[in-house]
Amino acid sequence: MEQIKAPNKYNNIHLPKVFLAGSIEMGKAINWQQQLADELSVYPIVLLNPRRDNWDSSWKQDILHPQFFEQVTWELDAAKDADLVVIFFDPNTQAPITLLELGILAESKARDVVVCCPNGYYRKGNVDIVCDRYNIRQVESLYDLAEYVKLFFKLEERKKQLSNPEIYHGNWTDIEDMCRDFSISKSDLKGFRVMYAVYETPGYEGTAWVLLKKGNEYYEVNASHCSCYGLENQWSPEETTLKTLGQRGFYGSTDIQAYIKELQERNHVTG
Repeated sequence: MEQIKAPNKYNNIHLPKVFLAGSIEMGKAINWQQQLADELSVYPIVLLNPRRDNWDSSWKQDILHPQFFEQVTWELDAAKDADLVVIFFDPNTQAPITLLELGILAESKARDVVVCCPNGYYRKGNVDIVCDRYNIRQVESLYDLAEYVKLFFKLEERKKQLSNPEIYHGNWTDIEDMCRDFSISKSDLKGFRVMYAVYETPGYEGTAWVLLKKGNEYYEVNASHCSCYGLENQWSPEETTLKTLGQRGFYGSTDIQAYIKELQERNHVTG
């Protein structure tokens, strides 16, 4: 687990992101963000935490104040970019900004949201009604909040596995076969996810093609060899696009062409 606090950047991180919306009010709210981080410490996710280490309460809450503007825009962007938003209302706080965030997220329906609003919060009735109206999941405690995050990403990962399974053809049946022939280890994949891999050896010669994905970007490995050698030292992923791949013939391989077309349709890519 990695925790990124405002106003630090997170653009180049390709792990699932959770935005921690909720009570802060220094001196009143418990540090629930850190409690949640402790519970999720072993999970491969990123927590986007608005609790800023160098926050100065003397900053004027004005659109023209640079640090204040930076903080608010960071929070708005993080909520938009997150895969999941968790919201916690500490009963010892009023948290008007959190109420504002709940309203924005409920109306937009653009993100998965889970809310924890314990008994004692002064506007719990309003929160409960909004969540009921907009079908937002609620949990009872911080522990339940952590458990929901764990379950959410397990289910998301399973959905990805079902919708984008690794496909191996030819001489390869799994990732171990591929790594063996390229003389690489799984650690050499460095965050790449194998999507399609094929290695054909019709005679003593061989050709291989591997499609990889990292974040939202695609990469490919093209390799070949004569009868004297293998695929060693040819693992060199190069960035590509679905549009570029769709314009390739792949030596008449209808299997690969059909797979690329399916990817293009799924991602609404033409050409």
